[in-house]
Amino acid sequence: MKSKQTSNALQNQNNESITDPNDDRPYITDLLLQHQVEIDTVHEILTNNEPLFVQDSQSPNPRYDNIWILRYILSHRTIANASKAAQKTIQFRHTKRLNELGDIRHRAPSLRKDTKIQENQFPSVLAYNAYFASNYTIMHTLPDPNRGVMSYVKVNELNLKGIYETLPLETLQDSYLYCNETIFQIQDEITRRTNRLTKVLKIIDLQDMSLKGLKLNYMKKDAKASRLSQDYYPQLVGAVYLVNCPNFMQRVWNILKKLFPKRVVEKTNLFGKVITEKERKKYFEKFVKVDNLPVCFGGSDEHWPHHVDDLATIFCKESNSC
Repeated sequence: MKSKQTSNALQNQNNESITDPNDDRPYITDLLLQHQVEIDTVHEILTNNEPLFVQDSQSPNPRYDNIWILRYILSHRTIANASKAAQKTIQFRHTKRLNELGDIRHRAPSLRKDTKIQENQFPSVLAYNAYFASNYTIMHTLPDPNRGVMSYVKVNELNLKGIYETLPLETLQDSYLYCNETIFQIQDEITRRTNRLTKVLKIIDLQDMSLKGLKLNYMKKDAKASRLSQDYYPQLVGAVYLVNCPNFMQRVWNILKKLFPKRVVEKTNLFGKVITEKERKKYFEKFVKVDNLPVCFGGSDEHWPHHVDDLATIFCKESNSC
């Protein structure tokens, strides 16, 4: 069976995972074996019902392989829901011509004032970036090449009112879509190379935010834009951490969380002004080693944010695109 073939290939692979007692990412080989029957069943359903899947499966390097199907099994739990979601994604990717983009890891959203990096940015991302106050309002980084992406946003440097009133919803959706696509490609490569299911850590910094500064209309628009692209990238986000939360934030979150999908709410945790050692070990070190975690989040890295390369910078160098 196809899932066995993928599993054997991964077992024979010389992966570069580094033993870390805090790294609890599951092994892909184990997951493939555990869900072999479900994966084969979804594969058969897609073969019988989706011509685009059949076309892809006949290519030398199929995009929609067993690891790709596994993500839908893990997220949607039932074979029927996983099959439906996977087919919907295949059709969406075809409509948006995402597969034709190729390797776009070097085109990850970036605010760095580098001419080549900015030339590589998608138009919708550039339009979204215009609402940021500094080069560090939003950062997508890779603290460890064998672990996941860490995405950071400082909310009080976002023009929330402007985004709600003047940025078209379709543009916001597309900016999130291309962001997720670039990050998915990075995460997928790490997952396959290390044999560990690797996910993104999102950090939302609420420092100096007031209750008045949290725009409900923006939150609704953001939730709607996020929901569209999240549906097509299962198992992408591992956790969403709200840091530097003001005292009122827990009460506000109890209201706002109704706007977001259940799977997002379940991954969200709130933290105060200081990340304790216990919180760091329990929550943050699952995603980032303490040496690579910024001091402001309880780690040891003193270079954040001004002397840390973002994803676009890292992969521009790797691809010789800059």
